[in-house]
Amino acid sequence: MAGLTKPPYVIKNQKSGFEIELLTSVFKRMGKAPKFVFSPAGRNSKVLSSGLADAMMTVNKQIVKDATRLTQPYVIYQNVAICLKQTQCQINQISDLARYRVAAFKQAHILLGQEYANTVSKSTLYTELVDQDKQVQLLHLRKVDVLIIDINIFGYYQRQLPQDKQNIDVSEHAIFAPNLYQLALANRKDVQLFNETLNLILRSQHYRLLINKYQLEQQVSLLRSGISVIN
Repeated sequence: MAGLTKPPYVIKNQKSGFEIELLTSVFKRMGKAPKFVFSPAGRNSKVLSSGLADAMMTVNKQIVKDATRLTQPYVIYQNVAICLKQTQCQINQISDLARYRVAAFKQAHILLGQEYANTVSKSTLYTELVDQDKQVQLLHLRKVDVLIIDINIFGYYQRQLPQDKQNIDVSEHAIFAPNLYQLALANRKDVQLFNETLNLILRSQHYRLLINKYQLEQQVSLLRSGISVIN
């Protein structure tokens, strides 16, 4: 279960993206032929227990409580707070968000921790959107002051805008730690094999080509940090 489109990680209409291609490589090496299903319920842990899917992408222990189903992290997202420069936002820590109108991605209040959830509950306006291209539109229409979004997803959608809007200056505020996401598997027996196979792929030329293709250099830190199973 892949959830909805999150380019450059998951690109629904092309059935591609960094995560899709990486996981396809891992599963094929495991001797499996993955079929990706795109659904708004992609981060609902019930899809595993109900038998609707064999695996869930882009999750962590905040979403899937059963740690025995979770693989080691396979992808890193870097969320940031983004404002138009002319707004002159003063954001140095999460608590500063309370002063602004904020648009975030779906389930941000769960994935970004309790301090974030408490802070945005005090914001002048707070909304979470499934379609992240609409986040970027809201910023340019000045309907919100701040976006909470992965830096690479923002860059992707920003490049889809008309040229005059692409050139508008924005400020990026790095107030979040990187988010490491895992795969949740219905069959717990597959977790160890997935981890072993993933580590082989992470050290392959194919992985380097994927990083270059999608311009996601920060993913290399998965190798440098020596991440192993974190269950």
